[in-house]
Amino acid sequence: YPNNYYWFSTRFRTNLCVGQRITHSANFLHLRFIDSLSVFYEVSSCDLYLIDYFTNRSISLKNMAGLSVGFKIQLR
Repeated sequence: YPNNYYWFSTRFRTNLCVGQRITHSANFLHLRFIDSLSVFYEVSSCDLYLIDYFTNRSISLKNMAGLSVGFKIQLR
């Protein structure tokens, strides 16, 4: 792309994310090699999507936000 093709920098993106993790001891499994189990989620969006959403509303809420969900096993 030629210089100043975009009004924003294409080298660096700022992201906003919010999430939570819940961890539980895995003693109930009676397995020696697993210490704990966790589930987590994260909702995130980048600066361009947020600017677009709050200035001209040309992007929908479901297209500007990303949802990540995961599961973690902590080994001993």
